[in-house]
Amino acid sequence: MEKLSLFFSKIKEISLWQRIFSWSSIRSLSYDAYEEYRSLDAKLSELKASLEELNNNLTRLQTEKSGMERNIQEAEKQSAKKDNEIENLNSRTKELNNKLIELNNKISRYESTSEARITDYEKKIAQLDQVKKDLDSERTRLNDDRLREKEEEFKKMKKQWTEHET
Repeated sequence: MEKLSLFFSKIKEISLWQRIFSWSSIRSLSYDAYEEYRSLDAKLSELKASLEELNNNLTRLQTEKSGMERNIQEAEKQSAKKDNEIENLNSRTKELNNKLIELNNKISRYESTSEARITDYEKKIAQLDQVKKDLDSERTRLNDDRLREKEEEFKKMKKQWTEHET
């Protein structure tokens, strides 16, 4: 940038006589300034390309960032849904456990009632069997008594008939 500045300052300060008689030094300085200008132009082009690349990277990164933010928001929504589902399932599990306990208690009460009924039934059957045995023995005794009475009656009739014939 030095040679370019030097060239422009020389052009500003040059007089007519210097233009005529010392043009070769200005021409040499102009070539050096032109080389420096081309170098600066190349650097500027590189910087523009670098800026363009950085802008493209920035745009790509911003796009990725917004995509990731959407993904994060979606993941948070899904997480909230899953948490809600877990909470619902936990409450449903508690309800089912309470119902299971209640049903187990009912089964226990039913079984104890059923056992009491069976015991009571067995006692009543035993009593019924005893009553049947008692009735059978009473019937047998009554039949035996009737049979004896009949036999005695026949004996009396036989005796009476034999007495009557004699």
